[in-house]
Amino acid sequence: MEEEKKTNKLEETEAAPIEAKKETIHFPWAIAIIIGVLIVCMVVFFVLAKVFVAKEAAASTSQIISSSL
Repeated sequence: MEEEKKTNKLEETEAAPIEAKKETIHFPWAIAIIIGVLIVCMVVFFVLAKVFVAKEAAASTSQIISSSL
């Protein structure tokens, strides 16, 4: 048994083989989807805010023009 342990140890210059079956790194799809949805919501709210500000500015401009006449 001791001989097996000695042969299983790696030399300093050797590299350990990586077994694909044991790798547990997975891409976090749930987090990516949540972040994507949040970014889309931010863009939509930004566009809506710009549209409402533009409508309000146009309405106030038309009120100023009509009051000056």
